[in-house]
Amino acid sequence: QAADLIAHLAKYNLNIKTEISAVSKLNNPGSRPNYGSNNPRDAIMTSVYTLYPMFRKRSVTINVGEFRDKFEIDYEALQVASFYLIENAAKYSEKGGIVNITFERTQHEVQIIFSMKSLFLEEGEAEHIFEEGFQGSQAVETQRSGKGIGLYRAKRLINFIEGDLKVEP
Repeated sequence: QAADLIAHLAKYNLNIKTEISAVSKLNNPGSRPNYGSNNPRDAIMTSVYTLYPMFRKRSVTINVGEFRDKFEIDYEALQVASFYLIENAAKYSEKGGIVNITFERTQHEVQIIFSMKSLFLEEGEAEHIFEEGFQGSQAVETQRSGKGIGLYRAKRLINFIEGDLKVEP
């Protein structure tokens, strides 16, 4: 158990350093994405491994599709943005449910699709979900809401690397 705890703390510590670095890019007007040839699935898997205990605690299965291609991405920014998205998936997905992450690539882009059965979004809430401080009414009612920062930062990071993030309730 001690070895598992140390390994978990080391991974979590690395994620915190990466998060600070990626978020500082958003606060520096002169920052530019640091693109390199990487597999986006690798960035996502780092977050899945770190957050897996949250899924296990809620009996949620997480399936990550195969993707072997390399793509020009800012690995660090994608890793942190996916951390926020995966953390939200663990928190808001149906207990005992399934979260699927799949990849679709065209010649010039890759789509990363998160799908799950989750808390209900009231009419009009989807358009505000990426606003800083926003908390959905069901998240508040079930006492699972955070501070409304994660999805806001995820959206900003994805926009920073010239991507788009949207929700389809």
